[in-house]
Order: sequence, then C-alpha cells, then structure tokens
Amino acid sequence: MSNRRPVVRETVSLYDAKTRLSALVERAAEGEEIVISKSGKPKAKLVPLDDVRPLRTPGKGSGMWHVEDDFDAPLPADTQAGFDGGETRGSCSTRTSSFGGTRASGSTPRRWTPSAMPTKCT
Repeated sequence: MSNRRPVVRETVSLYDAKTRLSALVERAAEGEEIVISKSGKPKAKLVPLDDVRPLRTPGKGSGMWHVEDDFDAPLPADTQAGFDGGETRGSCSTRTSSFGGTRASGSTPRRWTPSAMPTKCT
C-alpha cells in the first residue's frame, strides 16, 4: 500500500456514482476513498481492497498428505507422561509408526519414522 496515493475522501451523489461507477472504482483501486450519498446523507463508502488474493479452492491439496491408519492410536506411556506434565527423563519412546508430510516442491508424500531420528535417549 506504500505505492498508493494518499487517501482522499470525496462525496459523490448516488446518481453521479451510478453514471460514473467504472471511473470511481478505478480511483478507489488506486487508493482513494469515495463516499456515496443519497439526499445529502452518506450511505456507503467505496474503498480499495487490502487483500486481492484469490479465495482458497477446497480440495486443491487432495492427495498431497498421507495420514497413517494409526495416527490417533494411544501414545506410549512415557510420551503421554510428557504431555501430561510427568517426568520423561531416562526413557525412550518405542513407537514405530510413522506419519506423513509433504515436500515443499511436490505432491509425493514423504514419511518420517522414529528410526530416522537419533537413538540417544536422555
């Protein structure tokens, strides 16, 4: 928004707004604010859009993520204790399931497994 002109608020009658709508929209897109009045009373304001990104399309990422069947399986006791505020020092998780993720550049799921992590336990 730094490259836009300063906000200039102009009041335009409803009749004038209907006849010059295209030009008023262009001015608003350039950063101006235009107040539309009816019988001398302000009724609406034409302003520039802040966010012009397209709306998200549902299902666009379909097939890009993979969730294992045991995703919601109970956690091992020592891991669950860590979430519940219990002591987890000196223990290691033996969970062998994996969960999915995606590469930033593609649609092929990649897998992470605990075996890929360092085996040193604290």
